[in-house]
Amino acid sequence: MDAATLYTLIGRLLADVPDLEDLEQSRNPEVLTWIARAEAYVKETGDFALRAEMTARIGMLNSSNRVWAARDIIGIVHRALAVMELKAPPEVVGTFVPVGADFDAFASVAKVLARAKTDVMIVDPYMDHTVLTRFGLLVNEGVSLRLLTVNAQQNESLVAAGEAWRAQHGSARPVQVRMSPKRHLHDRTIFIDSVEAWAVSQSLRDLADRAPGEIYRTDNIAKEKLSAYAQLWDEAQIRI
Repeated sequence: MDAATLYTLIGRLLADVPDLEDLEQSRNPEVLTWIARAEAYVKETGDFALRAEMTARIGMLNSSNRVWAARDIIGIVHRALAVMELKAPPEVVGTFVPVGADFDAFASVAKVLARAKTDVMIVDPYMDHTVLTRFGLLVNEGVSLRLLTVNAQQNESLVAAGEAWRAQHGSARPVQVRMSPKRHLHDRTIFIDSVEAWAVSQSLRDLADRAPGEIYRTDNIAKEKLSAYAQLWDEAQIRI
C-alpha cells in the first residue's frame, strides 16, 4: 500500500475511535472491525516495534489490564499516523484536523488553496460568509474564486459578504457566487485550477468544530466530479 493511501486510511480510522475500554462494547462487530483494521494498518507501516506493541496490546483486551491496553492501542495508531506522515507526499500531509483545532483547520485549508494558479471553486451546501472572512485571503491574488452553494435562507450572508468583497478587492481578487436548488448539492469539495478535486468532510464554517475534520485529494474520481460540478455551476443561479 502506498504511503498516501495508508496515511489517509489511518487518519480516517482515528476520526471514528470506538469505546475500547468497555468490555461489552468490544464485542460489537463494528468495534471488532475497527480493531482488525487498526492492526492491519499498523502492520502495513513496516514499523516492527509498533507492530509488536499492537499485537501485545490487542492480546490484553480480554485481561484485567483492558483499560490500559485500550488506551495504548489508540496511542499506537496515532504513532502509526505520524510514521506515515513522514513518508506521505506533501500534498496529503496534515489533512486530518483534531476536534477544536481551529489553527490546524485553517492551515489545512490554506495549504490546498495556495496550490491554485488560476481558479478555485468551492462547493458547499452550507456555505455562508465565513468562507470569505476566514479563508478568502488565502487564495492568491489574481486567482478567480467561485463559490457554489444551495439557494437557502441560511446562506444569504454569503451574498452580502461577496458584494462587500467585490467592493473592496475588485478585479484583484475576483469572486463569483452562484446558488443551486436545494438537494442538488451534497458534497463539500474544493476544485483547484479545474484539475484537482479535494473532498472536505464538513462544511468549511464548521470544520473540526464538533468532530475531527479531513481534507483529502480524490484523484480517482476527479474528472467525473469536475465534469458534474462544472455543469451544476453553469446551471446555477448567478447571485454575484
